[in-house]
Amino acid sequence: MEFKDYYKVLGVEKTATADEIKKAYRKLAKKYHPDANPTDKKQAEEKFKEVSEAYEVLGNAENRKKYDDMGKGGFDPGSFSGYSGGPGGYTYTWSSADGDAGGFSDFFNMFFGGGRSPFGSEGFGTHRAADFGSQRGFSGRRAGGFNTPIDGQDAEGETTIGVKEAMHGTARMIRVGQKKINVKIPAGIADGERIKVAGQGLPGHGGGRDGSLYLRIHIAEEDGFTLHGLDIERDVDVYPWEAALGCKKEVDAMGSLLSVNIPAGIQAGKRIRISGRGYKNRKGLSGDMYFRIRIINPAVITGEARRLYEKMRDSYAQT
Repeated sequence: MEFKDYYKVLGVEKTATADEIKKAYRKLAKKYHPDANPTDKKQAEEKFKEVSEAYEVLGNAENRKKYDDMGKGGFDPGSFSGYSGGPGGYTYTWSSADGDAGGFSDFFNMFFGGGRSPFGSEGFGTHRAADFGSQRGFSGRRAGGFNTPIDGQDAEGETTIGVKEAMHGTARMIRVGQKKINVKIPAGIADGERIKVAGQGLPGHGGGRDGSLYLRIHIAEEDGFTLHGLDIERDVDVYPWEAALGCKKEVDAMGSLLSVNIPAGIQAGKRIRISGRGYKNRKGLSGDMYFRIRIINPAVITGEARRLYEKMRDSYAQT
């Protein structure tokens, strides 16, 4: 029978304090909990049981002392038919008929497991392994009473919304495990910002708290509007004569109409800035609105329009 190095399993030194052992256990229990590893649940379950087994021994002062004494004296599996020396001088040889204490190793079951032995009333620790299939999750128990709540893991996700949605606020339906959550996205959220929704992550077990959901927000172009920091930009289409002669255009400015003066002779790609009409963040700061000029031709050119274009072409050809 192989000697189990429980200190190595938890990744702690033999001189570790009880608090250090508990912290190491909680970290590994969260990492390997089957509910947090749906794509590799079988392997995670084995690691989880191994970590739980180590904590059953090292997390209990009496069991830890027995284990340390056993290690100091040297472990020779050939010399043991069971464990002797407990109160009353009981000798216990483990066999499969005694039960496997929830799938823990033979080493644990022989020296620390309860099985069907009456040792629990004599001061020996008893054990009930993780209940992976129920909603209760893991509950470890020892002599004197013990319960280990495990907090649920935080869930992370991301979603994309439009500039207008970000400006005015919106909501998204997000799936976490088997449940759907309607997450409200506040007006003025920044691109790349995360929203925390407490208690909507993976469920806790054994009385542990549910994790939180962290949702990262990406802001994309919407209806021609693009976001650059706090500045908003969009194209404004003008006809050649409007660009040449100047005009006024009624343009959409994030849901409201705005009258914009197009100066005579403006070139394609030039921008008109409207101060303070850009994106307003959650701190109340606002950027500017930029209208980028795009010169377009009419979809249909009539005979009269063609003659005017030809006249204009000939006029410029003579200069």
